[in-house]
Amino acid sequence: MKKKIQITVNGNHFDIELEAKFANFLELQLQKDFNIETNNDHKRVLHAYVAKCHELYEMELKLQHLLKKIEN
Repeated sequence: MKKKIQITVNGNHFDIELEAKFANFLELQLQKDFNIETNNDHKRVLHAYVAKCHELYEMELKLQHLLKKIEN
């Protein structure tokens, strides 16, 4: 089942069609990172991207730490 999510960046509306389970997850994340009801400027998008990359970095560090524990 597909679900459509809409976000507005710099006055442009983007519709994203995704599988429903992932769309529900993404929608929650977008609500945390953006104002999904109104326009988001480029600065906000860049900030959200950098924040998500930092989260990914932190998770990668934790994963590597756990893998080292398991290997020993």
